[in-house]
Parts: sequence; C-alpha cells; structure tokens
Amino acid sequence: KPSTQQKSMQSKVQDVAENDESNQIQEGLTPSGERIGPNTISQSSPHEMTNEPTESSSTNVPKNNPSSTTPTINPSPSRGAMYLILTNISKRTNVRSLLMTAASFGCCVVFVAGQRKFDFDPNGPDVPNALRSHIMKGYMRIERFDKLNECVFHIRSLSSESSTEESGTELKKGGDNTNVITEETKDGNKIKRSPIRIVGVEIDDRSVDVESAPFVGDTAFMMGNEGQGLSEKQKSLCDGFVKISQYGNGTASLNVNVAASIVLHRFHLWSRGIEVGQTL
Repeated sequence: KPSTQQKSMQSKVQDVAENDESNQIQEGLTPSGERIGPNTISQSSPHEMTNEPTESSSTNVPKNNPSSTTPTINPSPSRGAMYLILTNISKRTNVRSLLMTAASFGCCVVFVAGQRKFDFDPNGPDVPNALRSHIMKGYMRIERFDKLNECVFHIRSLSSESSTEESGTELKKGGDNTNVITEETKDGNKIKRSPIRIVGVEIDDRSVDVESAPFVGDTAFMMGNEGQGLSEKQKSLCDGFVKISQYGNGTASLNVNVAASIVLHRFHLWSRGIEVGQTL
C-alpha cells in the first residue's frame, strides 16, 4: 500500500497536471500542447470552436477584429440608370474601348447612331470577346439607329430601365426637354419622374464640372469625336454638359475613352449613393 507521503505526492502531481491543462486551454492550446487554430476543435470543449455563430460570438466582437473597425459600404438604391450614346466615333479601337468602359461601369444600354462601318453584333469583330457573354446574358444591350435624330427621339420616349409595363407608365409629351412621366404605384398613387436626360461630355461655357455630380436621374452620356468633339448639331440635342477639370500645362484634350471612363465612374458612384473623398 502507498504510504501517506506517496499519496500526498500523487495528489500534488495531479493538481499540477490539472492546472497546467487549464492554463493551456485558456491560452488556446490543446491538452497535448498544440495551439488551437481557426479550424481546430478543442477536445476539452468541442462546442466552443465551431463555424456557426453563437449569440455570444455575434455580440462580443474582439476589438482587433477587422470587421469591427472596417466600414462597410452599403450603396443606396440606384438614383438613376446610365446610358451611353456612340456617334461620330472614328477609330475602331475607341469603339471597342468605349463598349468595355460602358459595361465596366454599369451602362444598361449603349445607343449607337450611325457608325455604319462597325459591326455591333455580339459575335461581330468590333465587339470585344470579353463582352459577348455579358451582352448575350442581357447585362447590357446595344441598340442601333441609322441617324442621331432617330436615336434621340427614341430616348425621349423612354422612362427608364425599370419595366414601364409593370408600373403602368404613361408618357406625356410636353416638348423635347419637358417630358413628364407619370407612374402609378401598386397602391394607386401617382408619382412623377424625370425622363432620360442627354448630357454631352464637352469643354463648353455651359459645362459643369463632373466632380460636383450635377446629375438628375436617368442619364445618357454623349461623347464627342476624337478630333472635333461634339458638333453643333449634337450640342443642340443635349440637355446639359459636363467637363473634366484638368490641372496640367499640356493639351486640353483627353482620349475619348479616358474621358468616358471618368464621367461614367463618377455617375456610378453618385447613382449608388457612394460618397467620394473617404480616406483609406
């Protein structure tokens, strides 16, 4: 039989082992001394390390958890749909680049007026391969018109990309730039919304800096020719103009696709309610 002294020594050894195991668990270690990783389940407490959140884990977020300090951008509902008008663009490379830019920033329709030497079929040579699936799935449409006047008339007759048949939309014509669109909601109330505005991207005395986000609802942007910009006829069809401020001492002209990228990106941020100027 073990003596009283031996029993006392065994008791002390057991106490030390239990304390050591307890300390390992508190420090994130298994009883064997292995550190508990994000996918490791402790043998002592199998219910503590699971992939499913518990009530305590959802309310007690550690201070050093990135999700507790990194702001999440939750864009508000779109303030307006974006369209692009392609007309009088000379170079094939610019046409292809403009189509890619339109898709990148969420244009729902690209209106093409004239441009007879280009093939805008989804499988045609002037549509980039990367866009074919995008167009075939209906994320962006390309609509062609023989003349710019026909294109503008069509745009004036539209309300927005939201289904006009489902909302019971009626278009009341009051002049080229004063159309009033009345939509009847499901509860019978009638609301008014602006038609699609045609905005030219041009350095003009009437132009407003694009950084000030001077947008109102659904907008179709018209880009000018690579060399001459917007013609007087094109300007006469626009409801307003935006420009891109430049601060260098070089040329006052930007490549047409570069200009379109800046304008469409700014409109996208505005339409989703995303504020600019946030620090990293």
